[in-house]
This record gives sequence, C-alpha cells and structure tokens, in this order.
Amino acid sequence: MEELKELKTKLICEIEELKEKREKLFSDYYNLNSKLKEKKMEKEEILKKIRERKEKIKEILQEMKALKDESLKNDALLKDIKVSGNLEDLKKRIEDMEWYLQTGKITKEEEKRIILKLKEMMKEKKELEKLKEMKEKKLKIKSKMLELKNLLEENKKDKEKLLGELTKLKEEIKNYVKEKNEKFEELKKLSLNLLNLSLNLKKVKEEIISLNKELERKEEERRRKKEEEILSKLIQEVKNKLERGEKLSFDELKILYMDKT
Repeated sequence: MEELKELKTKLICEIEELKEKREKLFSDYYNLNSKLKEKKMEKEEILKKIRERKEKIKEILQEMKALKDESLKNDALLKDIKVSGNLEDLKKRIEDMEWYLQTGKITKEEEKRIILKLKEMMKEKKELEKLKEMKEKKLKIKSKMLELKNLLEENKKDKEKLLGELTKLKEEIKNYVKEKNEKFEELKKLSLNLLNLSLNLKKVKEEIISLNKELERKEEERRRKKEEEILSKLIQEVKNKLERGEKLSFDELKILYMDKT
C-alpha cells in the first residue's frame, strides 16, 4: 500500500513537471510560429521590392535603347549637314547686309546681287541653326544617357543588396521551420509521455481504491469475528451463571435471548 502511495506521489510530480515543460514548449512553439510569419512577410516585402527594381531596370534599359536609337539617327543627320562657321557671326553679317540694303545707295544690279547673297546666307543660317539644335540635342542625349546609366547602376546595386537580404532571410526561415518542427515533434513525444503517465496514475489510483476496499472488507470481517467471539464468550458466561442457579440481569437475559435467535 505504501509503495503504491509513493508511486502515486511520484507519478503526480512527474506529470506536473511534464505539464510545465509542455506549457513552455507550447509558448516556444507559438513564438516561433509568430516569428516565422513575420519573416515570411518580410520575405514578401523584399520580393516585391526586387520585382520593382527589375521593372525599373527594364524601363531604364528600354529608355536607354530609345535614346541610343535617337542618338544614332541624330548623328546620321549631323553627317548630312555640310555647313560650318559661326552662327552669331553669320547673323551679324546678315543684319549688316540687310541694313545696307535698306539704307545704302546702291544700283539695281548691286541690289539683286545683295538679295541673292542674303538668300544664300539665310539658307546657311538655317543650316547652322539646325546644326546647333542637333548638337544641343546630342549633348542632352549624352547627359540623359549618363543619368540613366547612374540610375541603372543604382537600381542594380539595390537589387543585389535585396537579393543578399533575401538569401539571408530564406536561411533564417529555413532555420525557424526546422526549429518549429523540432518543437512540434518534442511536443508530440512529451504529450505521449504525459498520456502514459496519466494512464499509469489512473491505474495506480484504481489499485489503491481496490486495495482500500479489500482492507476495509478484511477490517470489517475482523471486527465482526471479534464481536462474535466476545458475544460467544458472554453467552457462555451467562449460561455458566444460569447453570449455577444464579440470578440473571436484564442485559444477561438479552444476551441469552440473542443466542437463541
């Protein structure tokens, strides 16, 4: 009986210890689960940024291609322009010639010659203006191309950095998943141990109850036998007293009556 009680106490202590351990494991498991969700959200955010960078890089490359095509077209047109000279000097010469044409005393023949020369100079001016415009455009394209190259490099660096963060995050997620699975398996094992201990405790309790009943039955039987022995002894004493012709008391008569019943 004492061994069973000691076993019961031991089982209860072990169960309580396992319950505490299980609570801690549950807490660790759910904490890991929360961290895992956070890391997955971080991963999605990084993937989104990577997609944005890729799209931006694609747009920049398309714009650079368009600028390159435009630059080649502009260079081809520049080659077709054969004029050279200073545009501002030409403008001054035209102004002087126009002023001379309007204010100078010239012959009809000289007027025709000046007008013809002005037409040639105006044509040259138009070509020089076009040349200037195309050179300015070339510089703008070059400047824009440089700006796009810098932007492209910046986005590529950002993308590489994000890919590095993604690789690191994937490793963290992998470790969290592994740890979470380990905790889950540990929980399963612990829960099984807890179940077995609970079943053992139940069995021990049933054995203690059964043993107590048996002890109570034996104690009752012992008490009953003792009472029977005492009663038998009393009856015999009353009978002896009666045989000796002694007067019996009321209680003694009752004892004698009990024997007859």
